[in-house]
Amino acid sequence: MNARRLMIITMATVASVAMADIKPAGLFTDNMVIQRDTQAAVWGWGDAGEKVTVGGSWGKSASTTVDKAGKWQVKLQTPAAGGPFTLTIKGNNTVEINNVLSGDVWLCSGQSNMAWPVSKANNPDEEVAKADYPHIRSFMVGRAAVLEEASDCNGAWVVCASNTVKNFSATAYFTGRELHKDLKVPIGLLTSCWGGTCVEAWTPLAAQTEDPFASESKAASDVRAKGFSLEQAKAQYEQQLKTWEDSVAAAKVQKKRAPRRPRLKTDPRLNQNYPANLYNGMIHPLLPFAIKGAMWYQGERNAKALATAEHYRVQLDRMVRCWRTEWGQDIPFYAVQLPNFKKEQVAPVESDNIWPVIRESFVHVAQNTPSAYTTTTIDIGEAKNIHPKNKQDVGFRLASTILNKTYGRGTPTTPFMKSFAVEGSTVVVSFDYTGSGLMAKGGELKGFAIAGPDKTFVWADAAIAQRDGEDCVEVSAAAIKDPAAVRYAWADNPVGCSLYSTEGFPASPFRTDTWDLTDAQPAPAKAESLGGKSLKQNDRIVFLGDSITAAGVRPGGYVTLTSQAISNAYAGLNIETIGAGKGGHKVPDCQRRLDSDVLQKKPTIVLIYIGINDVWHWTHPRVVARGKKGTTPEDFENGLKDMIGKINAVGARVILCTPTVIGEKTDGSNPDDKMLDQYSDISRKVAKESGSQLLDLRKAFITYLKEHNPENAERGILTGDSVHMNAQGNRLLSTLVLEALSVP
Repeated sequence: MNARRLMIITMATVASVAMADIKPAGLFTDNMVIQRDTQAAVWGWGDAGEKVTVGGSWGKSASTTVDKAGKWQVKLQTPAAGGPFTLTIKGNNTVEINNVLSGDVWLCSGQSNMAWPVSKANNPDEEVAKADYPHIRSFMVGRAAVLEEASDCNGAWVVCASNTVKNFSATAYFTGRELHKDLKVPIGLLTSCWGGTCVEAWTPLAAQTEDPFASESKAASDVRAKGFSLEQAKAQYEQQLKTWEDSVAAAKVQKKRAPRRPRLKTDPRLNQNYPANLYNGMIHPLLPFAIKGAMWYQGERNAKALATAEHYRVQLDRMVRCWRTEWGQDIPFYAVQLPNFKKEQVAPVESDNIWPVIRESFVHVAQNTPSAYTTTTIDIGEAKNIHPKNKQDVGFRLASTILNKTYGRGTPTTPFMKSFAVEGSTVVVSFDYTGSGLMAKGGELKGFAIAGPDKTFVWADAAIAQRDGEDCVEVSAAAIKDPAAVRYAWADNPVGCSLYSTEGFPASPFRTDTWDLTDAQPAPAKAESLGGKSLKQNDRIVFLGDSITAAGVRPGGYVTLTSQAISNAYAGLNIETIGAGKGGHKVPDCQRRLDSDVLQKKPTIVLIYIGINDVWHWTHPRVVARGKKGTTPEDFENGLKDMIGKINAVGARVILCTPTVIGEKTDGSNPDDKMLDQYSDISRKVAKESGSQLLDLRKAFITYLKEHNPENAERGILTGDSVHMNAQGNRLLSTLVLEALSVP
């Protein structure tokens, strides 16, 4: 090769490297759906000053020049519903995007119930087999939790077919399928969701600077971030990984389930629940892609307390308005109201339950935020599964509401309380919905409660009647002569809700009163495990107990897990955790070794978890045969008081735990229930009288057992031998202890 020819080739190569290829945003791929009949934004990157032309095979085009920052954007007139089309982008190079359909694009966002795939919904094999809908397309936005607004996202448009639909969001797919069947237009499902995430993460940070809950969450993460060390996290991860590998090998030999693989800790500010992180990484990159509207299935994460559930109405309204501002488009917004879940209703009104409050927040937004709507799923949840499998009805009802409100189809919608009037001792409730009337499913209206001015609710009689030619519900009770309020289905899991439209849509839970919701006592179980004062520099926490605590200091034990979490959360505070558990010990044993094992350690906090042996040694045959006895209730109470007094005298505070379970049964019961409850009541009494912090493990464990063993299989799920914690039990126990210590 001669020198001149070599020089020409070299110059051409250099020129081609210097001239960057034109690149469209990640949303523009083969098989995409573009919003029909609009000026749709198409954008990407290239060389500053480069001319870009975007053309559709339907005959429209638009041109622009790449700006100084290397970005370009055009508005392209899109055609009526149809296709397939080709989208061509020309700059220094040419990009062709094929098999493009023009239709309606819906943003589908939220947490795990929006992410829940078709493969895990009801009748998955049947649904997958019949999923031949080539005009339905899904784009799953890649997960990204970032501190700065991202410019692009990962993902690809996928055509709906039996070999692809199993990974589609079930809620999005079943909604989109109904829309497609009715409208006969292509449907694009732009799915951006992440399980276990809060509304704060999906909202721009600038809009939340004055929000108390977002500010508190951000501040806590910022504090933890100051003490975070990636090098330390990596070293800890390597140690955990080795322990895990040993545990896996041991589990394999013992033919037991292997423990979960540890994860490398990251900067707390990169957590998916850090305010705005998911907006930055998973919503902002979608702007300003043209969409028809948005669907939302979230709220579980924000249903942690009555106050957060009530505040959710403020946060959701804020998020909707922010999205609309950022999109520059008044998009309609459709939310799924949370379904029935947890323990079944017992009282006429479960005033300490949280989920009815967040359901009301959805209704509040639907009634006060323009073009925002919600649909009720109060009858298709599952008591022991936060991810109900019946996503088909969710999709059907959501689509029916969308068809009505956005497309004017006149399809059924959820009945919501519109107004009420007091007529003597009867309250008459009217409803707003699209339908031909109301009905009592099963023949009788249930789930209504009524109260007088004293705010004491009783079960009510309810019947469908008519006022001015419209169906309404008359509510009364013989004991209430001067009614002040009516509530319907006011519980986490209301039983037998039977008020429906004649088209089969259940009425939304409601209340006619405006009484303060946060006046109620906190819910039992975890909510009674009250968080104490925050940890501080050089705190020394001693865990005093029996063999459960002795085993808790082993790898994977609850003391070890708690210590690791504290170290990660407060790396710079030099907090020390000390295990002081001895097998077979009771309260008198702990009294005898209190000085040597606890007080001489100079603790600032002492967690007392004792009581199993105090009860068990009265009833366990082998123990009784050896002549041992349990602790009398009087000695148990006096012993706890004695220890707490001595601990407080050295300036340390006490967290007192109630006993947990013995002889664990799948419904939470066991042969020693009566005595355990008696001794737990003693612990509660001592905590109250001494001013100590109570951690009610007894209630928390039984609630967990009842909620997490839906098959009622004859096996324990928290203990390995009916007393000592297995891996799951240690994780739960650690979670409860961390909550009591106010460790975020």
